[in-house]
Amino acid sequence: MVSGSIPLDATSRVEIAPPSPDSYGAHAFSAGYAPRVFTADFSGPALEAARTAGGRMEVRTKGRAIGWIVDASDALYISSLWRKDAVVNVTAPGTTSQNFAAGSYVLAVQISSGDRSHPFTVTEATTTHLK
Repeated sequence: MVSGSIPLDATSRVEIAPPSPDSYGAHAFSAGYAPRVFTADFSGPALEAARTAGGRMEVRTKGRAIGWIVDASDALYISSLWRKDAVVNVTAPGTTSQNFAAGSYVLAVQISSGDRSHPFTVTEATTTHLK
């Protein structure tokens, strides 16, 4: 895996030169916007990756929990360039995630009484509450 920052030009575009023509998975992160995950086929035409502000997710808890968020395709939701393991630490009274990409997800948490799954949906410009 290659990781790093690539600056946008004045038109908010970026050009990436792959090592060989093939399909690559890419994560796009930008302050104030929801992360984007996509497959880029570098042997084809240019790819447009629109950015949106996304929604907000709030998890309320009385204690502490550690978990992971998976998307509708059962892939880990990586919300930050700095947290590539997708771990979510939930502490009382709650945890908030801004700029969360719209979609359907499951928060899987490990707590002292066992593992629990919490399905939820995030929509653009709204707050989703989990307890």
